[in-house]
This record gives sequence, C-alpha cells and structure tokens, in this order.
Amino acid sequence: MFIKPEKIVNQLPRKLAQGRRLALANLDWLINHVHPYFFITFGPEKEALLNLCMNLHTLGENHQLALRDTDEKLIIATLNKPGTLFRTLNALTDKAIIYEEMVHSNTNLPGQECQLEIQKFHFLADKEKPWPISFFRGKGRIRKNLQEHYPQFNFREFDTVFSYFLGNSPDYVMLSPAIRVARAMWLYQSAIRRGGAFLDIEATIDERGQEESRLTFSVINPLVKGYIGQVIEIFFRLNIATRRNYILEIDDGAQKVTILTAYITTRDGEPISKEMPLFSSIESELYNTRVINVQDRTYREMVVGHVLTGPEGSLLSAIDTFVHTNMAHGSPYRFSWEETQDAFFSHLQLTREILNLFEKKFHPDPEKRPAKGTLENEYRRIQTMIEEYNTGHALLDETRRIMFAVALLFVQHALKTNFFVTLKKALSFRLDPSYMKHLPQEIRGNLPLDTPFRITFFYHRNGSGYHFGFSDIARGGFRTIIARTKDDFGSAMGTIFKEAMVLAHTQHLKNKDIYQGGSKMAVVMKAFDLKGQDRVTNRLYNLQRGVINAFLDIFVTRDGKPVDPKVVDYYGEDEPIEVGPDENMHDSMIEWMAERAKERGYILGGGIISSKKIGINHKEYGVTSLGVWKFLERALKELGIDARSDPFSVKITGGTNGDVAGNEIKLLLEHCPKVQITSITAGSGAIYDPKGMDKEELDRLILKDNVDKFSPDRLNEGGFILYSREQKKEGLVDLFKMATREKDGVREEWVSSDEFHAQFENLIFSRYTDVFMPCGGRPETIHMGNWQKLFDEKDGPTTRAVVEGANSFVSPKAREEIQKKGIIILKDASANKCGVICSSYEIIGGLLMKDGEFLEHKEAYVSDVLKILEKRAVDESGLIFRRHGQSQNKALYTDTSDEISREINDLTHTVYSYLLAHPEKMKKSPYTKVLLLHLPAFIRERKKFRDRVKGLPLKYRIAMVSTEIATSAIYHRGLEVPFEDKVEQFVRKLSGKLIS
Repeated sequence: MFIKPEKIVNQLPRKLAQGRRLALANLDWLINHVHPYFFITFGPEKEALLNLCMNLHTLGENHQLALRDTDEKLIIATLNKPGTLFRTLNALTDKAIIYEEMVHSNTNLPGQECQLEIQKFHFLADKEKPWPISFFRGKGRIRKNLQEHYPQFNFREFDTVFSYFLGNSPDYVMLSPAIRVARAMWLYQSAIRRGGAFLDIEATIDERGQEESRLTFSVINPLVKGYIGQVIEIFFRLNIATRRNYILEIDDGAQKVTILTAYITTRDGEPISKEMPLFSSIESELYNTRVINVQDRTYREMVVGHVLTGPEGSLLSAIDTFVHTNMAHGSPYRFSWEETQDAFFSHLQLTREILNLFEKKFHPDPEKRPAKGTLENEYRRIQTMIEEYNTGHALLDETRRIMFAVALLFVQHALKTNFFVTLKKALSFRLDPSYMKHLPQEIRGNLPLDTPFRITFFYHRNGSGYHFGFSDIARGGFRTIIARTKDDFGSAMGTIFKEAMVLAHTQHLKNKDIYQGGSKMAVVMKAFDLKGQDRVTNRLYNLQRGVINAFLDIFVTRDGKPVDPKVVDYYGEDEPIEVGPDENMHDSMIEWMAERAKERGYILGGGIISSKKIGINHKEYGVTSLGVWKFLERALKELGIDARSDPFSVKITGGTNGDVAGNEIKLLLEHCPKVQITSITAGSGAIYDPKGMDKEELDRLILKDNVDKFSPDRLNEGGFILYSREQKKEGLVDLFKMATREKDGVREEWVSSDEFHAQFENLIFSRYTDVFMPCGGRPETIHMGNWQKLFDEKDGPTTRAVVEGANSFVSPKAREEIQKKGIIILKDASANKCGVICSSYEIIGGLLMKDGEFLEHKEAYVSDVLKILEKRAVDESGLIFRRHGQSQNKALYTDTSDEISREINDLTHTVYSYLLAHPEKMKKSPYTKVLLLHLPAFIRERKKFRDRVKGLPLKYRIAMVSTEIATSAIYHRGLEVPFEDKVEQFVRKLSGKLIS
C-alpha cells in the first residue's frame, strides 16, 4: 500500500517528541545505572552519547548500536553476553588498537535479560601534535596521586613518562581521573623495571558498594596485532566476568607498553584474590601471551577451542617444532611441519599424556613431581600407547609413531626448562644428547658422528633454534637466520638442527688451539610477514633478547643449582658457556647481552659474549681474516706463487662491508700489489671485472659500504654489477637491475630472475681464478648436487685452491670429490679459526683485567693477541702441507685438517683428565710456567696481571695448560701418546721456553 510522503512528514513532529521523551528517560537510566567514569571519559563524545540516548531502547531488536565509526574511533553499544567484546575484537584484527575501554551497566536493560555493554576503541592514526606539558593543569594532581598511592614510582622520570602519555593519548590524559592516569604511569614504569611485564590484583568496591577485583597488567612489546583480543579471550576462556576494562598502548619510541586495568569477578559475581587457583591461571595465561603464537593452528584450534590452556598450547608448539626440526633435515617431506602438526592433532589423548607428563616432571612443587620410578613407569606406559597407535594407514601410522616417540624422547631427556618461569619471552629446554642414538638411522646418519656434550632447544613465537656444545667449557657464535619469505622460513626451519650441529662440530675442530670446546647457537626468525627494515630489526632484537633471557633462566646457577626456584634441574652442575657474535648479531645486542648476563648473575658475567666495546671487535681488527690470509699465503706458496710479489687472481663471496670478506680484501690490497680480484658476490649484489676491480674504488667501500655502491664507471670493459635489492615486476615476471661496462660507457638493463641467479652462480663456479675465497654465504652453498660446476667442459678446474673463510660453505662430501680432482681445499676449521682464538683471549683479558685497565692497555694487549693468531695460523698451515707431502700428496687436505684437530682435542682431553685427577701439579713451577706460556706476553710480563692468573677457576687453568701442551706437542712433534711418563719432561721443556 502506497503512503503519501506528506503523511510521513506530518507524523515526524509527534515521533520526534516521543523520541525526545524516550531519550531523556534513557539518559536518566544511564545516569543511575552506569559507572560515573563512563560520563567522564565520554566528555568529547557528545554525539555518540546523544545517539545512545536516542536508541538505547532498540537494543534487543538491534544486535548492537554503532555510536561512532570513523578511521580513528569505534564506539559500540551492545547487550552484555559472554564473549561479546572478544567477538568484536576478532572483527578488528586488521586494526592497530591503541586504546580500548569497556563498561557495563550495573543492572539489566529495561525489558532485557542482559546488562548494557559499551565498547570504545581508538585506532593508530597520525598523531596530533601533543599539548605542551606546561599547559596541562591536572599534572599536579596526577603527581600527588602517584606520591600517595604509588610512592615507589621513580619521580625523576615523571615528566618524561607523562610526556609519553600525553603524546600517545591526550584524550585519555585530559579526561581520565588523576588516579587512573597515575596508576597507568606506575604500570608503564613497572613493566620496564620488572623484566618486561607486571601483574597485580587487589580488592575494590564498585559504585554500588559491591566487591570486585581490580586486575592491573602491563607488558613491553607484546609483538602481535590483536593482542588486546588475546587478553580478552583469556578472560572469556577462564569464565571471568569483566565489569569494566581500560587498555592503553604507550609507544615511547624505543618500545611499546600495553597497559590493562580490568575490574573483574567470577561469573558468579565473586571477587578474585591472589590465593585462588583462578588467579594462578590468570597469571600463567597473561604471562604466556609473550610466548604463544596466536597465528599457530595450535592456538586457534586447541587453545581458543578450550582443549588446552595457553601455556599447554605454547608447550605443544615447542614440541611440534622440536620434532619437526630434529627430523626434517633427513626426510623433509615425510616430517614436514604440516605432517608433524597433523600427527599431534590426530590423537589428542596421546598428545595430552605427553604434555601432562612433561608438566609433572618439571613442576616446581616437589610434592607434585613424580618419583623417578614413577616417571619410568609413565614413560613405558606412553611408549606402549605409541606402539599401539593405529588408524589403518600403515605408512602414515609408522611416521606418526616415530613423531610421538621423538616427543616422548624430548620429555625423557629434558634435564631442565624455564617452562614454569614467570617472566619469560621464549622457552628453553636443556637436553641430554644421548636421545639422538634413538633417532631413526636415516636421520642420525645425516649428522656428524660425534655426540654433542649438550643440546639446548629454544622456542619463540617468531622463531626457534638450538645451541649445541661439544664440551663442558665451550664457546661459539650466536647466529640468527632472517627468513624473508615463507619458502625461506620453511627451508631454514627444516635444516636448522643440522646446521647448528654441523657448525658446532666444525667449531669444536676449530677450537683446538684454545681451552674452550666448540659450540654454536643458531635461530631462525620469521620475517616474511613484515614490511620495512625497522620492523625486521625490532623483531630481531626482541627474539634475541627473548632467547638470551631463556638461556639465562636455566644456566644462571649457584653451586650447580638454578637460581630461579621455578627451574627444576636434573643435571645439577654449573655450565660455563661462552657465546660469540655471528650472523645478524649487532654491536648494540652484544653490549646488551653482556650487561644482562651481569645483571642476572651468570657465572661468567659479561664474559658470556666476546667482541664487546670493552673487548676486541673482530671487524675492527680483522682477526678472522688474518688467519684466512696466512692460509692463503701458504696455499699460494704451494702453487708456486709469492703472494707479496707475483700476480694472481681471486674470486670472493661476502660483502665489502662484511667482517671476514671486507677485511680479507683489505689485507689483499695491503700485501699483494699484483692481485686481481675479479669477482665479489654478496647479499646486496655481485661485481665481476675480467681484469680485476679498481683498487681505489674497492678501498673506498671496504668496511664502509656494500658492493652495490661500487661505481660501474670504474669497471673495465666486460665487467658488470648485479643489484639484488633493486627489483621491479613486469606482469608476473620479477626483474633485477644489471649494469654492464661496455666500450662506450655503462649500459643499464633489467634481467629476469633466472638470468640474474645464473650470472650470480657463474661468478662462484665458472669464472677462472687462481684462488676462490668463500668469506660469506649460506652453509653448503657448494654441495653434492653442484660441485661439478667448479670444473669446465673439459673437466679442468676453474680455480686451483679454495680457502674457506666462511663456515661450512662446501659440504663434507663435496669437499672430498673436489680435492680428488686436484683442487686444494683448506677448510674452515683451520683457515678461519683465528676469530674464535681471539675471542678466547678477549675473555681471558676480561677475567684478568678490570674494564678500565683493559681499555688503558687494549692496544698493547691486542698487539700480542694478533701475534698469537698469526703463529697459530702459520703453525697449522705449515703442518697441513708437511703431512700432505709426507703422504706423497695422497691425503686430502681437509682430512689432514680434521686429523690434526682430533689429535689436539684428544690429547687436550687426556691431559685435562690427568690434571683433574692430579690438581696438586698445577701448583708446581713447570705447570705455572706453561700456563703463562698460553697467555699473551702482556700478561706474562706484568706482575700485577700475572699474579691474578692463579685466581682463575681451577678448571680454566687446567684447560689452558692442557691446550698449550697439546698444541705444542702436535704442531712441533714434542709429545707422543701415551704421555703419562713423559708429561713432566715435556712440561719442563715447554716451561724452559718461557725462561728463554
């Protein structure tokens, strides 16, 4: 039926009058039944408040009312039902929320069975210019409230902290009661001062005089978009009723701090106290938000689905990752990430049994931990369940039984963990490596035969990795592999276990000249979801800090016992582990690690890491490259070339601004006037010049800039530059920039991805040079699938010698095949060993000198260390070629290198065990002289520092003496094995060197 427009118009005045009466009634209801804070914070939202008054009575008919919806703000009125806020936040996952407020009415809406709920959100937008602090009249009231209620606040920081709040959320500061702003400022500072997070709960009374609880929580860098929703999901999952909550994000330029104040009760309306089990659940869940990966299937299906708690979800994700990384390097498709997750989702009872057993084994309360016999019975019972796993799919069942078995091995062989530690951002698990002998042969056979001394696994929401150590006192680098694509991440995670173990094993062979055995920490970081280098760097630092804190959680001990009472330790010894800089380890992080280790009382203090400012920076002094240079010089001599006077050609991997490659190029330019560096390949690009690159232009870039900054005008005809970082798309094709020097100038063009990578690879394999020096690049870049490319169509070698400045650049089997066809290979464990030797002497310097003394005498001390490095490189390179000649040129150079390393390590271990059994010998003069002989002349020649040597830990002194005896014996044929009857004679012989 058609209604005339004028009739509708004539009805409007009556409807408007009726609406005005309803609006006033609604306003009256709001005044009487909504917390007064609501009207204070809604001061600027008069239009939204008017909208609410006009339409409040339609709630029920409407699911919700959008009171304001702009790019900066969203305000919603809805009925208070369990999960309403959680569902709203789920719909806002693409928004960066910087403030959230939620309030309830204190009674049901008229005609409804639910209370009113108001949700208010502020989103990240261009910030308005903050008001000058001096213009804000309420500042004094906020300060007074801090003094009265939070006297522990550091008032020297008041103006700075206040400016952060005013700059991030002026509305919040201007409109909120002074006590609320004071509380938020206290929470901000508390998160920073207390290790990254702070939680508290206290009893309070609402406006009706009813008891409730005020929960306050602040956390630094929660890292994930949608974090507020994650917190509200916890309340929903724990059946907690939220009366009001306020969530604010403060970005201070260095970090983001999320601050939560929530007024809560149980669903039955009871207040929540610290003594209640429910609070323990809240605590573990909120702190776990810094660990759990909310993008993971485990979180989405198991945690949100109420199958697992948040901490259990994190533990399962860690076990999934452990199983996948242990297995995928040997069988990537069978044990892919997806297949591994499917296994644990396929039998939830078995999965939960494994999780429960782990939690019981490491529960901090001794009364809740099972006895050893009970544990063994539980292992057997679960093993039986695994053996009985059967879905009727034989091949799939066999694979899944293996996965569950490895998960059980993880629980059986875990010796300590930080799982129950409160303030953590990553999980750490120290394992007994003997579990590896139970892995399938196809997996174990893909790894070095030697069993590590220790394995530590780390799980972080944005990456995971391992620390391998091949002796008790061990050192090696901490590298982070940044995966910028999903394919890179999947590939790196599939091989990280093998990569870390191989690198640690190589390091152990390399560490033969020092008292520390070999180790390596390697972690893969997900970065494919990030845009912009700043965000990548921010995540890198967060991940590294999380991993190092997790490391310290379990390795900060006193007399063999963990300092943190929530760490249950089945190993029971102090473990002195030293870390060095490696891939993606920045100077600022090196300094942070040293300070953090001191703060937390680590056994080595700042000696946890080398290459500090108060240390010997590898890049500044070129210590690794010095050893590579001496091995190069000796290899060229074998080829009949005098490096200092004869012409020769070199191709290099690694950037001009890199530590090893940059310093190696610098040494070549300094010592080799006729060298031709024909190609350099690096992450930023590659350069090729058939006549050798312009040395002045190279010198301009060394240790300052990357190869893509080389001027193409300075190339000779036929030379070119490939630019990795200058890309564009044409349709579906990825193109890279290439500049070629032609007779009449430089020609720029865009080449396909295939052509780019083919040219890149040709520089490594196909271009002829006397020497190839890999000084950067991924492990096993040359492997069994491509080593043949080092030989031309006539089977002639494209290089005469390979001197490995980069670790594991050539795979072990490929090395064998290459050498059999006549190319000399001097392997990493020998050629680039001087970096780790230098780090060892840096730690010694730090142990024997105070910071001020080290800085005062640094140049003299470093000068002596460089002399030791050069001697060690000359000693070994000479011995390798001597033994090669003695074998009538039949022995492989890399086998000889391994042989020397093993002989020194074995003899060191034998002497070490002998002296541990006879510690009284360390007080005798010949042994004290041998100990001094291991040290730089600077220490030996100054009584003040020489006297401090006896204050070093006994194990350290014994290890130094053992290493000095073993290296001298093997390099200079001074001691035969067995040695017990000759050791005194040999020690006297060595100590005589000190006198002479």
